[in-house]
Amino acid sequence: MSLEFIIDGYNVIKHPSYTKPQGIKDDRFALMQLISSQSLCGSPKNKVRIVFDGYPVSNTPRGDDYQSRIIYSLDISADDLIKQMVQAAVNPKIVIVVSDDREVADSSRLQGARILGVEEFIHTRKNNKHMKSGADLLKAQLSYSQMEVINKELRNLWLK
Repeated sequence: MSLEFIIDGYNVIKHPSYTKPQGIKDDRFALMQLISSQSLCGSPKNKVRIVFDGYPVSNTPRGDDYQSRIIYSLDISADDLIKQMVQAAVNPKIVIVVSDDREVADSSRLQGARILGVEEFIHTRKNNKHMKSGADLLKAQLSYSQMEVINKELRNLWLK
């Protein structure tokens, strides 16, 4: 099971922790390249959608590479589009929204999505190993010996 990342593009680009890769002029393409080159979304099987306000410019990258897509919100705000995307998700538990916008975060959390702040997302490779695949979300965070202790306690309680 793969994860679905919905990234508030301008929220990331304008963040003080964001450093644009050298040699790339277009901010949107630079963000897409950074996400891909640093594996910020973990497994290549994870779906990545980067949402920007407004309309695309004629030379805008489409973002079909690296399993990512750049989406423009057109007549509505990117924040509203992100909220709609989370609401329309088949399984919101595998959706991870990257944004520092409080309204987007609160709305997405209420729908069951996970939230990552921009700084946490940018520094994912250094600090976390939490984005390998959606299956990781479903695995227990217990060691085998811890599971055995719990099972033994439950057997003693229920199977007397």
